Amino acid sequence: WLIAALVHVVVLLILATVVVFEKEEQAVAEPITIRRAETPPPPELDRPDLRDVPEFETEKPPAEQITERVAKTTTAPQLSPKIERATPVGLGPGSDDPGAFEIGILRSPPPGGSSNSVRLALEWLVRHQHADGHWSARDFSEACDHPTGRCAFHGGEVLGRSDDGGDAAYDVGVTALALLAFTGFGITHIDGDRADFRASVDRAARWLVEQQARSTDPALDGRIGPPGDGTTETVYNHAIATLALADLLAYSDDRIRLRRPVESALEWCLGAQTPGAGWRYGYRDGESDTSVTGWMVFALKSARACALLRHIRIDEKRLDSAFAGALAWIENTTGSRSAITGYRAPGDPGSHLRGVYGDGEYPYSKRLSCMTAVAVLSRIFAGEGRRAEHQGDAIRHLVEHPPEWTLPGGRSPSTINFYSWYYASYALYQVGGKPWKAWNGAMLPTMLANQRTDGCARGSWDPVGEWGIAGGRVYSTAMGALILEVTYRYAREQGGSQ
Repeated sequence: WLIAALVHVVVLLILATVVVFEKEEQAVAEPITIRRAETPPPPELDRPDLRDVPEFETEKPPAEQITERVAKTTTAPQLSPKIERATPVGLGPGSDDPGAFEIGILRSPPPGGSSNSVRLALEWLVRHQHADGHWSARDFSEACDHPTGRCAFHGGEVLGRSDDGGDAAYDVGVTALALLAFTGFGITHIDGDRADFRASVDRAARWLVEQQARSTDPALDGRIGPPGDGTTETVYNHAIATLALADLLAYSDDRIRLRRPVESALEWCLGAQTPGAGWRYGYRDGESDTSVTGWMVFALKSARACALLRHIRIDEKRLDSAFAGALAWIENTTGSRSAITGYRAPGDPGSHLRGVYGDGEYPYSKRLSCMTAVAVLSRIFAGEGRRAEHQGDAIRHLVEHPPEWTLPGGRSPSTINFYSWYYASYALYQVGGKPWKAWNGAMLPTMLANQRTDGCARGSWDPVGEWGIAGGRVYSTAMGALILEVTYRYAREQGGSQ
């Protein structure tokens, strides 16, 4: 009996142990199962899709990276004693530190006034963007989605033009200008207060990257634009597109999708320069002009911003050499006494479209000296600053020719020139003080009073300026928005005054 009792006790202990283990296992397993079932899936990132884009990666950055980037831009921490991160609109105010301009900080636009005008311009651009992402200088009306149907304008009454279209050869350039108008307002494919604006930027960036060549030939590799070389539009298109993609990279931090295109585009810019001088219409063709050189300096400035943000790799020595060549060219084309910078030689009036406007009196004034505005801004961007020799005389010349909306066909040549006003606005804003106040006092009412407010044209500007026949209504509208964005697109370079 004693042996039987001991055996039963042992068996009962073994069974009790099995039950306890099973209960413990169930106690652990059941909460895990329940917790996993109740955990909601991670939220989708509010980021437009960029699928089927050559050279664009399809993976989205981790949510942690997006959160970290937003947190950093909200507080706008300094990356170095004089450099701050670019701050998109809506993520916090920009910095007033003049040294912040070194990377092109984007300041928040003020409510009302010109900000509302810019928003109307962007809405017009959204309505006239083609489905593949580009804007057509000539056929923009075919993309119109206005409720009343395909838009029809009446700008043809000026200079006998039959429509508001430009030259299709500039589609890359006007698409880049339109993209710049969005990023200048704080809109990227990632950030911005309107989904339609973000989607528009997404499509435009995708289309521009699709236009970039891949080749073993350095004269082709990285160039943004259709085949062909040595033509007027080739280098203009590429320079403005490089500027647009570099700005988008700086403001969005999207290295995954934009790093390679910007690096390749920058390499083409550096390779195309005439050694010791500027740029013209070909790839290192030994010639230069101030107009193309100005756009290239603008592009290189934004590329340097991307490098300072560690978005791209850049050879600083080559970049410094490029800026030095541009400054040498500007010095060679600036008069020793008048401080007026020429297009290809000191004091020349700049390029004309005589083949377009006929052999009669040229309908546009050449006294505005657009190239002088390009020179003032290029010197600031390239490092000479606003106090360089001759800058004072050049600045006075710009202020003496403020914006004035005089249509062509009158007794005096027209003074409408968005290109000249764009460069002068950015240059004089950098200068600040009385010159800027005098210029802005004329520029702002001129732009606001002549923006269209009727029908599908609402938000746009008529392409009645000197270069409107090349870029069309898309060009004039994008440039109009960029002119109005001058006070918050970049902070002032060190040395500028309020």
